[in-house]
Amino acid sequence: MNKKKRGRPQKENLQLNSTLILECAKKLLLEENKIPSIRKIALKLNIDPMSIYYYFPNKNSLLEEITSSLMKNIYKPKNSNDWKNELKLLSKSYLNLLSDYPGLLEIMLQMESSEPANEFINRLRIVLSNLELNDEHFNSALCLLADYLHGVALAIQCDSKNKLSINQIDRPLLLFVKAIE
Repeated sequence: MNKKKRGRPQKENLQLNSTLILECAKKLLLEENKIPSIRKIALKLNIDPMSIYYYFPNKNSLLEEITSSLMKNIYKPKNSNDWKNELKLLSKSYLNLLSDYPGLLEIMLQMESSEPANEFINRLRIVLSNLELNDEHFNSALCLLADYLHGVALAIQCDSKNKLSINQIDRPLLLFVKAIE
């Protein structure tokens, strides 16, 4: 029987690191569509749960790292005159991420840290940079778009008949575009 060791990982156990823990947690989130527990991650890695706390001081720090890591995978817009298409690509990429990881939206909405959200905000700034919006207008556009995209993500997650798709955002995005032009 393979007995797990408690506490700090031993030096000979070099394969355990924060990246391995993050990848395992993301895989579990993808497979189970919910936030993985520390115990579940440890079981999957065949380690003592306390070993995870050597790399992450608490579950919230692990969740923040998972979310930040995943948010780095959304579309990286170009500073382009075709900002409308860039907006569509960014929005669909974000919705695809939320669709692939249904528990992710729940994690982000419960987080105290804004680092993962800043990833989207910075990319939206690139998309809208040619419009030269003042801070108030940019923040209003951001709130409106984020609320819309989160609503779409939630609707898609709740759609048991699979009638909704990410491609259906094209026309509503046109209204958003007209509002901020």
